[in-house]
Amino acid sequence: MKRSIPIEAAPGSGKPRPVVTLRPASTGDKLRVYQWLAQSDATVSMMGPPLYPELPVTSWKEFCDDYGDFYFDGSKPLEGRCFIIETGGRDIGVICHNRVFPELGSTDLDIWLRSSDDFGRGYGTVALRTLVDRLSRELSLDRFVIYTSRRNPRAIAAYLKAGFREITRTEAAEIIEFTEEDLDYRDGVFLGLVQGGGCGALPAEREHG
Repeated sequence: MKRSIPIEAAPGSGKPRPVVTLRPASTGDKLRVYQWLAQSDATVSMMGPPLYPELPVTSWKEFCDDYGDFYFDGSKPLEGRCFIIETGGRDIGVICHNRVFPELGSTDLDIWLRSSDDFGRGYGTVALRTLVDRLSRELSLDRFVIYTSRRNPRAIAAYLKAGFREITRTEAAEIIEFTEEDLDYRDGVFLGLVQGGGCGALPAEREHG
C-alpha cells in the first residue's frame, strides 16, 4: 500500500464502455508517472492542502522509496508492478499492484490519471477491472484491496462500480499486510474485491490444499 489514489467517476448509464489497455511500464516512464502524481492538475484531488493537509505532496525521493525500480522493470513481479493506462493512442495514467501475498492470493492496488481532463470518462474503472482480470489469470490472485479517503466520494463510487465494496480495517488486515505508517489519511477507508466470488467471502479464511 502506497498512496491512496482517487480515480474518476464512471460514465453515466447508457454510455459505451471506454476502450482501455494496459502496457507494462518501463524505467523511461518513471519520471512522468511521478509528475502525473505530484505535479499535475490532478494532484490537488489526491494529496496536499487544502483538501488533504495531513498528506503533503509526495517528493521525488519519497516516490522512489515507495516505487522502486522493480515497479518499472519487472525484475520483482511479486513485489510490485506498474502498468501504463492507454486509450485512443494516449497514455492517460498508471495502475500498480503492490506486494503480492501468494498464500492469501491477494494484493493491493494504486491508480492515478495524468490529468483532470480525463476524469469522468470511466477509464479508471475499466483499468481496475482489466488489471484484476490479468492478475487473476497470471498470478492466481483473487482478493484485492484499495485504500482511499472519505473526502473523495467520487473515487469510492468508482471503486464500487468496478466491483469493490467497503470493508473494515480488520477485514483488510486478513487480506494484505500494512502498518500504521501506510495509512495516510485521517479518514481512510478500505475497499475490497473477490474475483469470481461473492463479496461475503472477503474476510473468510482461504482453504489450502
